[in-house]
Amino acid sequence: MRIRVPQPSLSDQQLATLHARFVVPIAVQMILSDTEQLDDACECALHECLSELQPDTGLLCLALCAQHVAAAAPDSPIVKMLAISAARMADEYGAALLAESGRGSEPLSDFDALMLLRQVPEDLEELATLLDAVLAQVDPHSPEGLLCDILSVQALSQSERAGHELAALSFLNPEKHARITAKRAPARTLERLAENVIVFPR
Repeated sequence: MRIRVPQPSLSDQQLATLHARFVVPIAVQMILSDTEQLDDACECALHECLSELQPDTGLLCLALCAQHVAAAAPDSPIVKMLAISAARMADEYGAALLAESGRGSEPLSDFDALMLLRQVPEDLEELATLLDAVLAQVDPHSPEGLLCDILSVQALSQSERAGHELAALSFLNPEKHARITAKRAPARTLERLAENVIVFPR
């Protein structure tokens, strides 16, 4: 049975807006099309750009990048799984970012931050696992292989970071955390993703 990759729900214009906001997905696309060389300097720049993002915006950026990798990698069931998961994350978090882009910049309450963080670590870990699986199937020295490694490292790093933030909020707000985890979070809704706003309490 063939695995079908769902069509994106975001328009081409919306996807272009997200690509321009993060830049890294554009660089990944250029690398995969051989218009940009993935040398040591470029690899360091990708790591630096991705590591500077907050986990929520980092997840969206990584998902956009992973979509390009999946499109360029040799067809296989695991590549299709990466494409499906990356498309779902790009749609959900991208739609939230675009929807929130017109709101004010007031800081999040602990409750809202906990709601935002709840699904991010899990999605980042899922993305890292799929990227590693694709890496095991492709030439590790190919652009696809090198990008899988870079993106996986950053996804795991951001997952740990988001997990620590979630644990800290859970410790500070045990009653709120219990109420949230006792019920299904509403469709991974994100608040204040727009403009790379720092949403995690320091």
